[in-house]
Amino acid sequence: MTEALVKARVIASHGRNHLVQTVSGQRLTATRKGKKGDVAVGDTVSVALGGSLGASIQTIDERKTLLFRQDAVKTKVLAANVDIMLVVFAPVPVFNPDFIWRALVAAYAGGIRPIVIRNKIDIKASQERADAFEKSLKVLGYETIAMSATEMSPEKVNELLSLIEGKTSILIGQSGMGKSTLLNRLIPQAQAKTQEISQALNAGRQTTTETRLYELDAGGAIIDSPGFTNFGLAHVAPALLQEAMPEFVPYLGHCRFADCQHTAEPGCAIKSALEAGRIACERYDFYLRTLAEIRSQTAPNY
Repeated sequence: MTEALVKARVIASHGRNHLVQTVSGQRLTATRKGKKGDVAVGDTVSVALGGSLGASIQTIDERKTLLFRQDAVKTKVLAANVDIMLVVFAPVPVFNPDFIWRALVAAYAGGIRPIVIRNKIDIKASQERADAFEKSLKVLGYETIAMSATEMSPEKVNELLSLIEGKTSILIGQSGMGKSTLLNRLIPQAQAKTQEISQALNAGRQTTTETRLYELDAGGAIIDSPGFTNFGLAHVAPALLQEAMPEFVPYLGHCRFADCQHTAEPGCAIKSALEAGRIACERYDFYLRTLAEIRSQTAPNY
């Protein structure tokens, strides 16, 4: 007997087991035999409902986008078919600019629109660094929103919802930045757990242990991802890294050498812009660190 196939969307994953929701709204657990790791939250899949072992994922539809992070050891797929990346940071616990910059590079490489959310503006102290960082992002042309997830007015909730309704968004951030609180305000029924910040360690206690998709009432969805500390970019080619640096773009193609890596080559337009103060030193240093990391983890065949 031929097994019946239905279309479904993956809303959570753990190993080879996946929670999927069919087009009729039915939720069920489906397995993916022998292909652990190739299914991502946000995937549209064909599920066989028959068989002695229950529902199983047979095929994965072509993806519009795929967001993942990769280092020398492993590749971690975060989500598929994402339209918007909501990168959340806050003044406490101490945020890492490199993490946010890396997330923005990954968004560019994946063809995903980034929106940076500065959370916890209600905290009276420690705002100077966050304020300066947000301003620097605006100068680079990134879309930013300043807010407090714990004190969001209905108007602020509607403002953010208006940006993401009808789209699939993913929440990205280090632990403790307030992603779960923000999710609860946007989708109260998600009932995402939040925990107090560990003051002693100056780090957030991890509350999200798996990536999970929550549907919005007005259409679209939010994918909540676990907090993590490093966003590996081994999958990003050096040329793509350069394009993902907005301040580099006006000078690309104007170096003496067509294959200029903007490190120590003579006649480099990027280096000239750096010396003239048109590129921030900390951003150029970030480029050098990331380029060195990519080179050390990827075969030099670009």
